[in-house]
Amino acid sequence: MPTHEEIDKYDLKVGQIVDVSWYASNPGTIKIVWIHPEEAADSQAESKPEKPKKPTGNTPKPWTPNYAEIKPIVSGKTVLLVGDSVYTENLRRVTDAYDATLTEVDSIDRERFEAMVESADMLIIALHYVSHRDSNLAVDLAKAHGLTYATFNQHAKIPFEIALRTAAQRYEAAQVNAEE
Repeated sequence: MPTHEEIDKYDLKVGQIVDVSWYASNPGTIKIVWIHPEEAADSQAESKPEKPKKPTGNTPKPWTPNYAEIKPIVSGKTVLLVGDSVYTENLRRVTDAYDATLTEVDSIDRERFEAMVESADMLIIALHYVSHRDSNLAVDLAKAHGLTYATFNQHAKIPFEIALRTAAQRYEAAQVNAEE
């Protein structure tokens, strides 16, 4: 909002189009239509009441499982995601569709990670979002604790769901082998 001194100095009028230069060495001109501060207050008082606004942003739709055959295997299980947690909420929609719980760890502290492995049923590693050292540690700990695991290369729902299917199939196979 221009000051009263600027309004007087440049003789600004209501609704006037104003040219503004940002730098003397590189003049860039933009058009601004402005309203005098006193008239802006008057026009707001006379304006109609505002309509209720629709919520902004995208409301995520529930995920539809692509592999219904693994739902009985995954349902009620805890899936541990190893990798960057930036997209975890997006991936959580997938596990929610399968009635599973998603927990995540993005930087592996061996003691903390071992405790998380003990409480998980399956492990999924996001290869692009974890270091080689951490992914190798995750695989070693999963094997040591008899935890099934799978990997995927990008934080997208489809590759994650494929990795979930792989981990579920390995989990089921491990359960069958244990019974034999």
